[in-house]
Amino acid sequence: MKMQSVVLTMAMTFAMISGACKSGGITSSGAGGSSTAKSGGSSGSGGTTGQGSSATDTGFGYTMVRLEDGYRKPIDTAANPNPFAITPDSAYAFVLLRDDKASVRIAERISLTSFLVDDFPLGSPPNSIAALSGSHNVFVGQVYTDGRISFIDWMSGSVRTVTGFALNGRIQQ
Repeated sequence: MKMQSVVLTMAMTFAMISGACKSGGITSSGAGGSSTAKSGGSSGSGGTTGQGSSATDTGFGYTMVRLEDGYRKPIDTAANPNPFAITPDSAYAFVLLRDDKASVRIAERISLTSFLVDDFPLGSPPNSIAALSGSHNVFVGQVYTDGRISFIDWMSGSVRTVTGFALNGRIQQ
């Protein structure tokens, strides 16, 4: 299987390589890139220095790369990792995982210093994410008839969800 990958510079010292076996993945131009990486290992485990990495055939994942020493940490995911956001302090990256057929609805928080990964299950399929400067929160927009947004505090990991705000848009006078 051919894998698309793109290297994204994070905080000038980190890179994230997306390795999805299906088209897509994390891309900045939509065209894919020239680097490839198969993911291996699980969230929060292991890592290697240099070019080699163990590969498994999970189909989806990304590899965190520390550019200063070449340390690599492959991370398997249950769905194609896309889209993503980086916190304004460059301490964390968040990536959304969505697979409607498999009911995968997850926001992943990745520490850009330790490469540890935390999963945040979501109530509905995620479709957008952004970091909110000055609040230590990212918002995750979700596909839901009445509207749903979750706010994740990137420091504490607490999650608050607002549902039903789209009801006002259906009021007729």
